[in-house]
Amino acid sequence: MAQIEWNETKLSVGVLMFDTEHKRLISIINKLDEAMRQGKGNAVIAQVLKELINYTKTHFTHEERVMKQHNYPGLEVQLKEHKGFVDKIVGMERDLASGKAMLSLSVSNFVSAWIQNHIMKTDKASTKFLNAKGGK
Repeated sequence: MAQIEWNETKLSVGVLMFDTEHKRLISIINKLDEAMRQGKGNAVIAQVLKELINYTKTHFTHEERVMKQHNYPGLEVQLKEHKGFVDKIVGMERDLASGKAMLSLSVSNFVSAWIQNHIMKTDKASTKFLNAKGGK
């Protein structure tokens, strides 16, 4: 069973590009969760974690660019949350690679909860503003 199921009502922010990218992030998070639940080796988990980091950075760059273009007043909050999340998952990747830590399902649960909370609160706060500015 997937860690996160896409729910249009709860997770759509009304900006097509962002929704499409959020669906991709959710797919990667579900792949990470599946790898951990199946007890895949660190190499597989590290590979999926790297994919999550790379795609997260790509998505956050897109969001930030659109928000900057439209002078979104909540941009600083977005930037802070984005940086904090990327720093956290990069730290997890570094700990896994160095053998300092084994990743557990709590990592998957953290990533899942963070993404859902961020989309439903911080990203949705920008929906009305960006749509009014043609941010789709």
